[in-house]
Amino acid sequence: EEEEDDEEPGRRKKHAYQTSGPGDAHIVSHLHFIYQRTLKKFKYPIDVVLNYAQFARDFKSFHMMSRIYAEGLQHHPREEGLWIEAASFEFFGYVAQDYEN
Repeated sequence: EEEEDDEEPGRRKKHAYQTSGPGDAHIVSHLHFIYQRTLKKFKYPIDVVLNYAQFARDFKSFHMMSRIYAEGLQHHPREEGLWIEAASFEFFGYVAQDYEN
């Protein structure tokens, strides 16, 4: 038997899982905690700093991005790529059209 599609056009189909829920904020904050512990334990390796900054950008944690760049630059003041990324973030900041859905 075929199931009829009773949904209105323009409405999304429901999945068996949620893409965003109340526990997601806790998971993201826990990942921030893990990154912070990793940075402190291994003395801020540049690849982890850049990976953490990308993670924060992907999850729209812009306050944390400022902190990540500030701490990263304190430990790596001669790293040109980090300076460029930090300056780009500070200059352009949060651009809404880049982060929509």
